[in-house]
Amino acid sequence: MSDIDMIDFDGIDLDLLVALDVLLDEANVTRAAARLGLGQPAVSARLVRLRRFFADPLLVPSENGRGMIATPRAAALRAPLKRALLGLAEAVRPPEAFDPARRDRRFVIAAGDNAVVSLGPALAEAVAAAAPNLRLTFVQPRAGGLAGDLERGEVDLSIVSERVVPPGARVVTLRREDFVAIRRKDRPRDEAPFDLDAYCTLDHVLVSPSGALHGYVDEVLERLGRRR
Repeated sequence: MSDIDMIDFDGIDLDLLVALDVLLDEANVTRAAARLGLGQPAVSARLVRLRRFFADPLLVPSENGRGMIATPRAAALRAPLKRALLGLAEAVRPPEAFDPARRDRRFVIAAGDNAVVSLGPALAEAVAAAAPNLRLTFVQPRAGGLAGDLERGEVDLSIVSERVVPPGARVVTLRREDFVAIRRKDRPRDEAPFDLDAYCTLDHVLVSPSGALHGYVDEVLERLGRRR
């Protein structure tokens, strides 16, 4: 149970706290009413409720009869109350529209070599034209760590295969790619056709960032009942 669960808010509401903040600023019911856009009787009624809730007069007439002065309890409330109201206002304020031309920050993009080479230059050029103060940093996606990097904000965007997209991530398909096999043009005429059987019998080199000896091609071959 959090500390806030232990507080009894019965008898207090946001309007009363806003009124108290203004009353402590103005130390005058008439001026506070003008700032709040309320009549003086309404503000006086709120002050009565506040006094009842805090079990303290909060504001008392000054000795010279001009305005009011805060009690020690009210003086102690002033700073934390203002911080709390400012924090609440910040929490409920509508988010500022993203304007790339005005932003000055770095975006970290996790992407493999192929994505960086094929998409990076055009992306960097487009960003430089639309948002000259933005900086792009490309990093290699961490095997098994991409979801955590995104959740912690260590990576802002990832360009990866859909098979490694973390669950729940927002996804936009950039393009589709096909795998192809290439042979030299001047191969011997009597050489056997390069079909799936020939492909599976050859020796293979696998570039594996994670160190695993099983890649996407192996998954496709397994679905075909084959292995290399």
